[in-house]
Amino acid sequence: MQLAAVAIGVAIGTTVHRPVVRHRGITLLVSCGALVCLVLMPPVEFVLRQLNDGRAGGVAALAAAALAVAVVAVALAGELAERRN
Repeated sequence: MQLAAVAIGVAIGTTVHRPVVRHRGITLLVSCGALVCLVLMPPVEFVLRQLNDGRAGGVAALAAAALAVAVVAVALAGELAERRN
């Protein structure tokens, strides 16, 4: 679960990093909104409820999906940063 959280954190942080979004207030609002929306997604709620019940079946799938999202977000943010400079 921590791997999934780290991967999503990297994805959000890279996407709203300084060369991509230059205003700090917008960065703060977007990152907070992304975290709230992420936790409210039905697949994430399902995995969190499973963990609360003591089952860890969906954690590996969630971590794999989060890692894929993080890799794509880092690549897209890199392309956007190159275009802005």
